[in-house]
Amino acid sequence: MATVSPAIATSPQPLSFYLKKTHLNILPSHLHGPTARSNDLFLRSKFQNRKYFPIPSTRIKASSNGFLDSAHTSKEDEILPSFEEAPVKILCWVVFWASLSLVWYAASGDAKAATVASDSIRASSFGLKIANALRGLGWPDEAVVFTLATLPILELRGAIPLGYWMQLKPTLLTILSILGNMVPVPFIVLYLKRFTTFLAGKNQFASQLLNSLFERARQKAGPVEEFQWLGLMLFVAVPFPGTGAWTGAIVASILEIPFWSAVSANFVGVVFAGLLVNLLVNLCLKYAIVTGIFLFFISTFMWQILRNFKMSSSASN
Repeated sequence: MATVSPAIATSPQPLSFYLKKTHLNILPSHLHGPTARSNDLFLRSKFQNRKYFPIPSTRIKASSNGFLDSAHTSKEDEILPSFEEAPVKILCWVVFWASLSLVWYAASGDAKAATVASDSIRASSFGLKIANALRGLGWPDEAVVFTLATLPILELRGAIPLGYWMQLKPTLLTILSILGNMVPVPFIVLYLKRFTTFLAGKNQFASQLLNSLFERARQKAGPVEEFQWLGLMLFVAVPFPGTGAWTGAIVASILEIPFWSAVSANFVGVVFAGLLVNLLVNLCLKYAIVTGIFLFFISTFMWQILRNFKMSSSASN
């Protein structure tokens, strides 16, 4: 990355600033004022169909009107690799967990699954209150599960246990949860940028709130931007707080991922997340805790594993 290093000349030329390469990670948005930052809510996409991304060297100088003018001068020889090949081993692990989940809850009876879910659902009082309220209005259980899966807090992770608590069939409740969780994704990818720009211009508090929301999303978007479609799919597939279809769609909108790539990655991730949640619900408490810890470590070191795999594949080639 680059930082601004001022160089004051004794000649009557305008004051110039030059970008010199250092090891400090400073975003280009730090060169602008707070007003400009509030309007620039989204990062530029780096999803390009080429093998390498050149790093440009840029000179910035102050003009007479007080604004910074940037001039592209040259491109250095240093390049960053673009991760286009999907690591097969990681996909095999995901397929393994999905298959194990299917076998497990297919072998479990509906009554047993409902009993386990009844014990675990008590921890989700918020979702339970919403489910009871909707059932009180005469909504069928299938519509309740579908609706809960569309909500940004509960999503599929809260809808599936509630479906077991309502004693719905595992296949039916899983399909309803997946479809419900996918409903907001296309709208977020297509219209989030327009909506936030409009809302930020109307209310200063909303602008600050949106800036905070997108800043947290940007912090999580690094691996997604690095590994592209595979990164977004795995980000959605791990059923932990802070991940899911809503956050995945927001990240896709920020990174300006193409629409169909964003939707397909979210869909595959939601399917795998649904299978993993089914697995956790059908496990007894002791094994569910062990599996949850294992998934936590997988999600923690997943990106480093992908980087090591990519480096080893590049070295072998």
